[in-house]
Order: sequence, then C-alpha cells, then structure tokens
Amino acid sequence: MVGLTAKIRKDTKKLSRFRRVLDKFFTPVLELAAKEGTRIAQDSIRQSPAGSGRFYRSPRTGRIQEASFPGNAPRRDSGALIRGLKWRKKSSKEYVIESTAGHSAAVEFGEGANLGGQPLEARPYMMPMVAELRKKFEFLAKNKIKESDVRKLIR
Repeated sequence: MVGLTAKIRKDTKKLSRFRRVLDKFFTPVLELAAKEGTRIAQDSIRQSPAGSGRFYRSPRTGRIQEASFPGNAPRRDSGALIRGLKWRKKSSKEYVIESTAGHSAAVEFGEGANLGGQPLEARPYMMPMVAELRKKFEFLAKNKIKESDVRKLIR
C-alpha cells in the first residue's frame, strides 16, 4: 500500500506541474481568442451588406438607412454595437466577450416591435462569432504550444 501511495503522490506532482505548464501556455491563447472573437463580431457588423429593401430613419442619427437581411449581422448605424463589444479577463482560465450596447440583445435575438412599431427580426452577430471562433480556437491552441514544451511535460 505504501508503494501505491508514493506512486499516486508522484503522479499528482506530475499532474500539478502539467497543469501549471498548460495554464502558462493556454492563458495567452485564451486572451488571443477573446481579442479575435471581438474583432470577428466587429467586422461582421462593419461588413454587413445592405439589400433587404426595408428603409428606416435611424432614431440615433436621423439618417435614412437600409436594413440588413434578417439573419445577417446588423448594419452599422451609430456604431454603438461595435463600440460596445468588449473582452475582459474573468479569471486565469476564463475570458468573456460581451456586448454592452443597450440594444444588443434586441438586435441579436429580435424583438416584438421596434420604435417604428414593426417587429425587429434577429440579426445575430455574437452567435456566428462564437461558431467561427470555435473553428479557429483549436488552430490557435495548437500553434501556441511548441512541441519542445510538450516534451518537457513528459519528463
């Protein structure tokens, strides 16, 4: 039984060292992923095409705008959605990307009626960002850790 205890203790030390090394390498990857996710969402708004045929007067700017197609990212109006996209470090293992604009949920999910009394259909920009980021995250994680660093973990 003593041999088993010693082996468990040795493995626990190895696992603890492995965790510290992983934290050291994945924290920058998580930060990079948060920055990239914010950029993806901002770019989707900047590059959203017009063409829905529905025109409206912006309550924020007073300009006539052509709405994006429902289901596409929203078109840029006042820039509040882009400015409201922020990332922050919540803990050593968690980063958060959030949209702080007051109307972000209504745009992302749609709502019963907007200021003109017409229903606002969803124009998601956060959920597509999450889907794209999931594809990129594995690539980011693989390219951040070097093989030589992984070999050090095995010793």
